[in-house]
Amino acid sequence: MMPFVPEFEGAIKADNVPEDLTERIEARVRDGLFLPGSRRRANYVVHWRTRDEVRFSAADALTAFNIGLNDVVLRRESSTRITYRVTYWRWTRYAGLLCGGIGLALLCGLLFVLPWISPQQRKTLTSPLFVALFGGNVAFWGFLWPWILAALHKKPAARCLERILQEELPGRKT
Repeated sequence: MMPFVPEFEGAIKADNVPEDLTERIEARVRDGLFLPGSRRRANYVVHWRTRDEVRFSAADALTAFNIGLNDVVLRRESSTRITYRVTYWRWTRYAGLLCGGIGLALLCGLLFVLPWISPQQRKTLTSPLFVALFGGNVAFWGFLWPWILAALHKKPAARCLERILQEELPGRKT
């Protein structure tokens, strides 16, 4: 998959993937995905479950932004293999809104300061070099940084999901 697309997939091998894995995952989602007994900031809902597949997603905004496992499909491929596919578009959208807010704050800060400074300082702030540097900062923090965050988020989110699966799997292979 492309690095800046907020999606990833993977697989886990184990000595024995229980036949009731999807039931276990459904119960884990219902009881608290990350910390059993607590759904705070981990409020997920199961959309459907079959004998070999389960799909769950974040039920609220805080959960969607907390870890970023926004939509997860787990599939029991065989008695020794589980595959997963995760998308986190909501997480990326929230990151984009926050970073866009940073860009907007930078612009507003500059526009607020301009009327209060001397003509010489204003000349410096309107020079082509300053405009290019400032515009570059606004573009980076406001528009590029969310996509970089999305790329950086894949490995920690995958490790989190794999840790949860490992807790449900006896005899995990490395």
